Amino acid sequence: MSAPSPQTHEAGVLRYCPIMSAGPATGHGQGRPHLRSSRRLQRLRLTIPYTPSEPPTMQLVIYDHAKHQDLLPAFGAIHVACMEYDHFTANILTCDAARATALYRGYAEETLIGRRIILFGMAPVDEGGHPEVVAFVTLEKPPSETSACRADVQKLLVSPRYRRKGAARTLLSKIEQMAEEEGRTLLTLSTPAGTPAARVYPELGWISVGVVPQYEIEAGTHELKDEIFFYKMLPSHGKNVKLPEGNERPE
Repeated sequence: MSAPSPQTHEAGVLRYCPIMSAGPATGHGQGRPHLRSSRRLQRLRLTIPYTPSEPPTMQLVIYDHAKHQDLLPAFGAIHVACMEYDHFTANILTCDAARATALYRGYAEETLIGRRIILFGMAPVDEGGHPEVVAFVTLEKPPSETSACRADVQKLLVSPRYRRKGAARTLLSKIEQMAEEEGRTLLTLSTPAGTPAARVYPELGWISVGVVPQYEIEAGTHELKDEIFFYKMLPSHGKNVKLPEGNERPE
């Protein structure tokens, strides 16, 4: 009999393990299935980490205000969910979905004038569910002509219901690529000091500039929190500068 297919997982731990047979049983103890002991099987369930070989695919979408403005409440809902789940603070001090949605409506309007890019991911959260907004990131492009070589990564947020699937890394990699295509090859970002994100960014090639103490008010406690700032020079930095229209170099 063939081995059962891999089973579902829960909290990163194998829930069921296929019992592999070495061959047909002979009645003399040879070829008996391995791990027949239920006690040994239980131990195996608790100790073997399991990652699905093909997690649900997240579709990346560039925000288009004419097509996607109805999705803005979903952005606001994820913002509030991150505030509640991660004690995340950014721009608003209360877990108010309407205020959070208004924040992203303002960002969306900036996409119309070329001041910002919004990139978001769509995927089903539950098995068999319909795709929904599960993560997003924005890229603010400074308006000054002398800043055409740089941009600021802001609001890299992943729904607490869609964590540990590589969504943040995927979004960050794509927004870096998009920035480089526009000639914005020096990127900056910031995050509260001591957070998991502050430990992950250096692994992705981001360099810490330092910590600014008591930089931002934390929601809920209203305490002043430190902020750590990062930058990243993309591969074509200094070689792919695209000057604003009317400022081309003379031939």
